Amino acid sequence: MSLFFRLHISFLYLFLVFCAGHSSAQETAGVSISLDEAVSAALKNNFEIILQRVATDIARHDTTIADSGFDTIFGAEVNTESTRNPGISVFSDPEITETDLMNSSVSLSRKSYLGGQYKLSLDVGRFETNSTFQSINPSYSSALKLEIAQPLLKNAGKKANRWRILISQNNESISFQRLRAKLNDTITEISETYWEYVFLTENLKVSQEFLERARDLERRVRVQVEVGSLAPIEIIQAQSSVASREELVIEAENNVDAMGDRLLRLMNPSDDSPIWLSRIKPEDDPEMPYKAFDLRESTAAALEKRPEISIAKKELENQNIELVYYKNQKWPSLDLVGSFRLNGVRGPARPIASFSTGEILVSSLDGGLYNSLSDAYSGEYYDYKIGLRLTYPLGNRSAKGALAKASLYAKTSLIKLKSLERDVTLEVRNEARNVEKSIKQIDASSAARLLAEKKLEAEIRKFEVGSSTSFNVLEFQKDLAAERSHELRAKVEYRKAVARLHKATGDTLDASGISFESFKNK
Repeated sequence: MSLFFRLHISFLYLFLVFCAGHSSAQETAGVSISLDEAVSAALKNNFEIILQRVATDIARHDTTIADSGFDTIFGAEVNTESTRNPGISVFSDPEITETDLMNSSVSLSRKSYLGGQYKLSLDVGRFETNSTFQSINPSYSSALKLEIAQPLLKNAGKKANRWRILISQNNESISFQRLRAKLNDTITEISETYWEYVFLTENLKVSQEFLERARDLERRVRVQVEVGSLAPIEIIQAQSSVASREELVIEAENNVDAMGDRLLRLMNPSDDSPIWLSRIKPEDDPEMPYKAFDLRESTAAALEKRPEISIAKKELENQNIELVYYKNQKWPSLDLVGSFRLNGVRGPARPIASFSTGEILVSSLDGGLYNSLSDAYSGEYYDYKIGLRLTYPLGNRSAKGALAKASLYAKTSLIKLKSLERDVTLEVRNEARNVEKSIKQIDASSAARLLAEKKLEAEIRKFEVGSSTSFNVLEFQKDLAAERSHELRAKVEYRKAVARLHKATGDTLDASGISFESFKNK
């Protein structure tokens, strides 16, 4: 084989190795994600948050529907009627009477917040007959009418008529509070998941580091066994340690991938996002200034800001609104009813002979539709009525039963609110203790890790001079790995405890720098 050919093959082999390594690096390259980015993605793509936003829109429309019962209603009607009847009087002329009637009407009506029903209508009609005794034919009638029905006891007043609107408005507020609670839950869950992923990622690095330490010790033990300074049994111990630590690395990698999938589920990126093909690399470090929280201030904030408390208060308010309404329903129905109508009638006048004198008479109502409307607007011709209308079911059992139920529901809501306030107070106390415990665990685990490092350094020096064994060195390595993991766990648990405390106090959004108004207005 020529030298040129061998060089060509060598370069081709190196090129393929480089490309394979570069492709592998691309496949395993991670995508860096900060906690804020993870939270932003979760809030944007979370299906449950999207559904809750839809629920808030539905509640907003329910309020509009409830208020629409007081909208002004426009009405219009046109009809025509014809009759043909035999005359029943000897004076009938002709013997068969025919009439044609046409009516048209427009009206405006509405219900007031005080419970009154009002209707203003304009009626116009045309009447024509073949009777010779009709002095104006056809006749045009017009009427401007106002009708009123105002409850005085039952169904009287704003509280008895706007109660559905008030409940709908409270339900809309409840829907927004549920959205806020879902946001708090999502942020807390993704924060805990992110920090758990940080722990598992860093713990994997610790496992990999101590695997390399075990391999390095194995190489050193092998050299010493070969020169005869150590017994052959030592290399078996070192190989056993390498095998067990390789197993720990495999398990740690699996834990990282499983938690990464959980984080992806919460973030819910698009199907074409490159993050699905890469391992997430967390950017944030669990290191942060540690501070304790004032328990009294945290408890007061929770009772004021927790969306669950706000929801319970609105539900209690709804029950009290219903209670006021059902108290009103116990009264008898006593309504003030009345109407006032302005009338006008005109038509072409035709002469008619008087029965008694034979004199030719002509009606003074000669005119047309315009004159009829003018008469109605003049106020010269009118009629009105006013009165009271009373109804009352004997026994009134329905209203009494509904009032009793409303009272019990209000009592139940009050008890639930008090119970929830107690549970929230205890939750804040518990989470505040967890924060304080985490701070103490960080200090303790940091001290333990420093001591483990010093013990390992001392044991390595003893091993190098032959006064210790590889078993002891491996044990101290294992102790140091455990203490580093404990320290990392304590730092991550502090971060998680702070996230849970923010949720318990109801200020998760504020602590995350997120404006709730931006979600309300979407």
